[in-house]
Amino acid sequence: MDNSNNVDISRITDSMKPPEFRIQKLQDFFAYTLPLTKNNEQYLMIEQIDKRQSNTIHYYVIDDGITVIGRFDIGYSELDYGITYHIVDEFQNRGIGQIALKFVVGQLFNKYGATRIRILAINDRSRSIAQKSGFRRKTEKLYELSATEFQRDRSKENELEER
Repeated sequence: MDNSNNVDISRITDSMKPPEFRIQKLQDFFAYTLPLTKNNEQYLMIEQIDKRQSNTIHYYVIDDGITVIGRFDIGYSELDYGITYHIVDEFQNRGIGQIALKFVVGQLFNKYGATRIRILAINDRSRSIAQKSGFRRKTEKLYELSATEFQRDRSKENELEER
């Protein structure tokens, strides 16, 4: 659900690094409410196409309506997309990364028409989130999910929900 009209982006604080990827307060955005985490917490997701860097999209996870607690940086070439992500330390192990990654992956396949998504998972937590989200390990740090695999996994999830 896009609720951009209800979000005052000028109030959002972002101290994540690197600073050049921080939320752009004067730029267009879309806002979405993420599903509940395993701890019944709910967060806001802001999506911005980076006008300073071509072929780049950023997704920001917002807590309390005003603080960036995570970021998903997407680069793409044609229909191949790459993701790097980070959730700030005090918000890790709450299911936020997995919920947010599933949302971003759905956006990239459904809204942007991605045919393949790759993740550069730089630590054990990132690798675990990638695997739980259906990505296949290609190398020690590289994980991949195709549109076909994504649709197949969604079909399986829908079948289980119908039972």
